[in-house]
Amino acid sequence: MTSIFLVGVRKTVLGTVTIVLMKQLYQYVLIILIILIVVTQNTTKKEKVADVTPTPTIKNDKPIVWWRAEAKDLILIDNTKDLKSSKQLASEAGCLAGINAFYYDQNNKPLGWLVINNQLNNKSHKSNLLNGFLYVKNNRFYISDKMTKGVIYGHQAGPTLISNFKFQISNLDDLVADRRSVAIQTEDDQTVFVWVEEATLAGLPEILTKLAMENGFTVKNAINLDGGNSSAIWTEEESRRETFFAGGFWCKSGVLQ
Repeated sequence: MTSIFLVGVRKTVLGTVTIVLMKQLYQYVLIILIILIVVTQNTTKKEKVADVTPTPTIKNDKPIVWWRAEAKDLILIDNTKDLKSSKQLASEAGCLAGINAFYYDQNNKPLGWLVINNQLNNKSHKSNLLNGFLYVKNNRFYISDKMTKGVIYGHQAGPTLISNFKFQISNLDDLVADRRSVAIQTEDDQTVFVWVEEATLAGLPEILTKLAMENGFTVKNAINLDGGNSSAIWTEEESRRETFFAGGFWCKSGVLQ
């Protein structure tokens, strides 16, 4: 009887152990399956991401168009009377490249200091926004906080973004993102004009600095031009047109002044 009892106990114990082991094995298999599923999903996601070729971007992930010129090739055109589109003006004036320029008021009059062909067309306007001036003088391009005499082309603009290599962002708006047009005076006094599809004023200095580093020039001074609906730029390769007329345009004519 004792032997039969022991055999029964052994069978019961073995059965119990077998059940426990089977449960543990099932749990291990389930865990392994879950791990395999997660790894497979992550690998698939990575493969899908790798298949997408990103559009070249700079910091704010928005398109940027720019062109460079020597000061002797620049002319400034007042468009407040004729109200021509950038496309029409580029064709008629023979501009190899161009960008919108100065601000204008509700009566379509230039806002602030404006000089065209050595003639003063409009006096300066005192404003916290229009706190700078850009001009061509003696075949060199300048951005300054002061007006000067002997200017061939020039106008008031603002706000100033970079002055003497330093960011001027303490009073710049960092909330409203819009189309932006910018003028740059490089370290060697070359001229660069930049169009950004969407950026805040406070974000522009960093965008411009990175653009400069990637294209072999250094930003000495930079100033914001009229933007928003009037913002427009064109080169020989591409264009971004205004949605409302621009008061004036800087034009790369390729003709000695």
